[in-house]
Amino acid sequence: MNTILAFIKERGFTVMIWGMLTAVAGIVAYVTINTPRFAGTPLPKAALALTIIGFIIYIAGRVSVAMQRRRNSYGRRSEKEEGQDDE
Repeated sequence: MNTILAFIKERGFTVMIWGMLTAVAGIVAYVTINTPRFAGTPLPKAALALTIIGFIIYIAGRVSVAMQRRRNSYGRRSEKEEGQDDE
């Protein structure tokens, strides 16, 4: 579990992209499968589940990116307070 969390923390943007691609794939699958021909099968529900999983992965990546940006902005503030500008 720690390796998965470390991966998400380090590669938040990549996780965010994969989550969005998974969600889009689920939406496309749902649109193509949601016809009367497949009405009695579990395929439309599986496509909807894939979409929800994709959005959950996207949100996890988005939170990771926001945490990385917040951590970096605090570090830059402390450097500017010390008088070490990047200029």
